[in-house]
Amino acid sequence: MITAGLFTRAMKLEASWFNGREPDDRRTNFDYAGRRLDSYSARWTLDPGPRWSASAWYAYLQSPEGLHPDESLHRLGAALLTTQALGAGETWSSALIYGANSRIGTGRLASSLVLESTLALDASNSVFGRLEYVQKSAEELVIPSVPASAEYAVGALALGYLRAIGTMEGMSAAAGVRGSVNLIPASLEAAYGSRVPKGVAIYLRLRPAASVDTSM
Repeated sequence: MITAGLFTRAMKLEASWFNGREPDDRRTNFDYAGRRLDSYSARWTLDPGPRWSASAWYAYLQSPEGLHPDESLHRLGAALLTTQALGAGETWSSALIYGANSRIGTGRLASSLVLESTLALDASNSVFGRLEYVQKSAEELVIPSVPASAEYAVGALALGYLRAIGTMEGMSAAAGVRGSVNLIPASLEAAYGSRVPKGVAIYLRLRPAASVDTSM
């Protein structure tokens, strides 16, 4: 990968030239044979103030998937991020993110939209939520009974709570719980057994203690 950028106090422009192909099934080696720098991307970021950041990006990926070596795609997106101090140690961080893939030659744009937010109540307790909409193909959802190119709109809502436990040996630990409700079209109900599949996860998070962000 080759990357270059231009920076000012409030704005940043970056460009990269790289190989965008997926690795093979052996993830312990580097796949250099036959690889070229034939994909590229650019990202523009604007920080109008300490609490806001906006960005937009575009990428061209040459033959990214090993199962479909003849297919290339355009990828684009935009994001708006903010963190607001609420007083008494509380902070509220939110992100609105749009992304899309367009496979060259299909004329279709597969879009996704995510809104996520975290409220840090103090240094130890946080609540978070995520609302997501995405367009997925039958191939990506592993539904063999319909054409692989068929597309479906899928949604998800997740809410959770995270509690910091403590720090040991340079690592910080936190425990959390997360519940989710997925929204799928009626045509997929037979495959999933419900139009609103639900899930709950209880988890333990470990990360370097130098990081103090309590968001997901």
